[in-house]
Amino acid sequence: MQMSKNIFEELVNKDNSFPVWWQATMDRLEELILVTDTTGNIRYVNRAFQVTFGYSLNDLLGKHPDVFVVNPPNSGAMKASILKMRNGDGVEFNLMVQTKQGYRIEASVYISAFGVVSSDITHYICIARDLSRERTLQKQLHELQRMDAIGRLAKGVAHRFNHVLSVIEGQTQLMDVRGSADAFTRERMNSILAEVAEGRDTVILMKTFLREQSVHANPVEVNGLLRQMVRFCEKILPPDVTFKYTLLDDHVYVMGVSEEINQIVLNLLNNAFEALPETGGEVSLTLTTVDEALISRQGKSQPCMRLRIADDGCGITAVDEKHIFDPFFTTKHKRCSAGMGLTVVKAMIERYRGEIRFYSAPGQGAVFEVYLPLHIPEFEADKDLFGPCGQGERILLVDDEAFVLESGGALLRNLGYTVVTSSQREDFEKLIKNEKFDLLILDMSLYGGSGLAYIKQMHSDGVQLPPIVLTTSYDLMPQLWETSGLGIQRVLSKPCPTRELSEAIHRILTGRLKS
Repeated sequence: MQMSKNIFEELVNKDNSFPVWWQATMDRLEELILVTDTTGNIRYVNRAFQVTFGYSLNDLLGKHPDVFVVNPPNSGAMKASILKMRNGDGVEFNLMVQTKQGYRIEASVYISAFGVVSSDITHYICIARDLSRERTLQKQLHELQRMDAIGRLAKGVAHRFNHVLSVIEGQTQLMDVRGSADAFTRERMNSILAEVAEGRDTVILMKTFLREQSVHANPVEVNGLLRQMVRFCEKILPPDVTFKYTLLDDHVYVMGVSEEINQIVLNLLNNAFEALPETGGEVSLTLTTVDEALISRQGKSQPCMRLRIADDGCGITAVDEKHIFDPFFTTKHKRCSAGMGLTVVKAMIERYRGEIRFYSAPGQGAVFEVYLPLHIPEFEADKDLFGPCGQGERILLVDDEAFVLESGGALLRNLGYTVVTSSQREDFEKLIKNEKFDLLILDMSLYGGSGLAYIKQMHSDGVQLPPIVLTTSYDLMPQLWETSGLGIQRVLSKPCPTRELSEAIHRILTGRLKS
């Protein structure tokens, strides 16, 4: 008991304050800690308490907890609680409390007394938990679980939708063999293909929110992608929001993944729209090309695309500006925001060897500028809808859907290739083992299994495979690129535009012939 007495006597200094080592220990706890003397005057609150309630320690020293308690217990309940604590027990109950900013919080509170012995109680210590925050986190967890289920469902919907679009696009393109259709038929065909492109863009936007990791980078035409994004925004924005945009007349290419660039733009636009007041405002999007010295290129100027997104919202302070790209940092009060949007955007841009810049001031809106190095594609000058043609190279097209083989095979023959098709596993294995092909195109979902699994098995069996193009209606999978020795040159998402397919095949074949 003497040792215990010395410990408690040393815990409280002569000026009735607590030693630095004890305060440092309490400041590390996530629980909200409050200590009062026997008259109920506050002697200490830890850092978690200060952050939650918005009061500093000096604001509260010497004051009674009633300053932030909304519904204090009645005097009878308090007397019973004090008597219980003097007998060495703690008391626990829920309270409604209020922060300095006026926000109400439901808290679970545990109070106990401490001193040398029960007759020498000197202080009461209160340990509180923010029940409102816990309920919010539980709600967010349930929402994440629900969104995960919706995401799994959406992947299946995207697969089926892409499947239907592939059939419509393939059959429509077969109606025109190198421009032989009359003007009326061509006009109707172009209308169908435009709707297919609109459907493809919708799926891409949906995949944007489902993607977990990036895949192989390809040339992405940013100007056209932004036009699709503008049309999407114009359809969903409320009338009190003005959305202005300025795009270029020419194609602008960067190396990347279209879904990731979509995600960059969507996150920045969403950030701008949420910064507007409830009465509305204006957001602008501008695409230009510039020569810029990027940090990732050691300050050497190079041709870049510059995407500028600005809003006339509330802006942010200089203090917050230093943290806007930090994980879990957010200024969006009363919203279920994880504070990861700008962190993800910055990571993607830096992976593309680009740069993001930010300008803002309180009450003067905010501006984000994205710089990405330009890419000059091999066939940029070629305006032919069908793209480059072949010279009789042999292509093995493998799919378990008969109409895909019919439309795809006819399209490839029109592009100048010799095409052999296979819809049965046995035929596919026999063809690949006994005949010579310059290229293999097969679907990722094949014979109720995985096309990638068949490729791995053939490699294990020592079968010599030509360069491979995988097609898929599902979201592109990162694991496809984990094994470079399989000979997979490209992964194309269905429905694949004719020009993209022809350019991919031409690059693979010409690269192979040169080597």
